[in-house]
Amino acid sequence: GQEIAFALLGPAGERLERGAATASDFGVAALDFPIPSGAAHGQYTLRAALGETVSERTVAVEAYELPDFHVTLETDRPFYAPGERVTGRVRAEYFFGNPVASGEAILYGYAGERGPTPAILFQGRTNEEGVLEFAFQLPPSFGQSATEQPIFFDLEGSVTDAAMQREGIRRLLPVSAQSILISAIPESGALKPGVENAIFILSSYPDGRPAETTLEVEIDGEQYTL
Repeated sequence: GQEIAFALLGPAGERLERGAATASDFGVAALDFPIPSGAAHGQYTLRAALGETVSERTVAVEAYELPDFHVTLETDRPFYAPGERVTGRVRAEYFFGNPVASGEAILYGYAGERGPTPAILFQGRTNEEGVLEFAFQLPPSFGQSATEQPIFFDLEGSVTDAAMQREGIRRLLPVSAQSILISAIPESGALKPGVENAIFILSSYPDGRPAETTLEVEIDGEQYTL
């Protein structure tokens, strides 16, 4: 029910728009500031104020350049186990529907932080349909410690066409030693001694999808089936 004041400031700090909105029962308020098509490029500031509390966020206003063509990266599975074989394809298409045939495609794979030497490097040319198929082996040790949350193998692909136009794509592959991940979360964030504790148990696949499972749980020697 509190009134929140909003303001939009331009790149030079000038105030362009201002307004106010009343917060909902959940403390949320929103206001739109349309940016004219001829607005100057630069860093704009959004400001929200409630009494003496002020929050700001900077957003960039720039020209949008349409990519020369569209690149997608597909793999045969949504997640993998350490050391498994990954197969997939890089596909490049112009926006008017024609494939990027005979394009030079490069695929880099990084295990952990990026460095000068990738864990995998795959090169080739796209076929008449604009597709390059690839296959590689994940490092055997990568993901062995992922028992509650997956770790991600970083894939980065690019395609360069005959006119030397280059577009790229990035995808993170979930890798886990277990095909189903289980998390136990106390209702209050931590177990409290001397009182009844509610615990939420979440089972999911490494790619984040919920897994419908039957759980066998043991608490103080007592067996439960959930």
